Amino acid sequence: CGGQESYIRNLINAYNDMNKYYVPVREKKGLPFDPQVFSYYAEAQKNSCKEALAVHNYDMNDFTNWVISEKIERAEHVRKLAKILGEEDARNAFKKNSTTEAIKTLDSKEISQKKLEKTDKYKMIHEIILQIRNISNNEVKHLRSDPKFNDKKMELIELKDELLNLMDDIGE
Repeated sequence: CGGQESYIRNLINAYNDMNKYYVPVREKKGLPFDPQVFSYYAEAQKNSCKEALAVHNYDMNDFTNWVISEKIERAEHVRKLAKILGEEDARNAFKKNSTTEAIKTLDSKEISQKKLEKTDKYKMIHEIILQIRNISNNEVKHLRSDPKFNDKKMELIELKDELLNLMDDIGE
């Protein structure tokens, strides 16, 4: 059929994943075979989908259940699954509803991000100071010892480093 080797390998891997994960679940649940599902598995081979699943403690079994239960409503939504799983609000919208709702959440975040870019940085700094002052003791405990909070802890460390560099630059 021709084509690039990586493209062919992705199709082969999609076929293998579909046979390994989708077919047995479909048969067990007595569901009819849906050949359109192949495109979901083909998309899952791209865009770091499998890596995102692993990072967030999911696997192809979870992916299959999402496909069968129609939480992933369209094959093209698989392309955004890494972003959905990587963003807490979008992930929660996905768990409660579907990829469509999660994508709406991502889109609204992008709009909010654009607004933030236009906001005065000193107003944002003031807001960050207020937010930091309101971090609860319970959250501090989690930041100290809960691996689920490592990303947030790293953000705080990066903030500290940037602030120290700025203070050195301005002579304070």
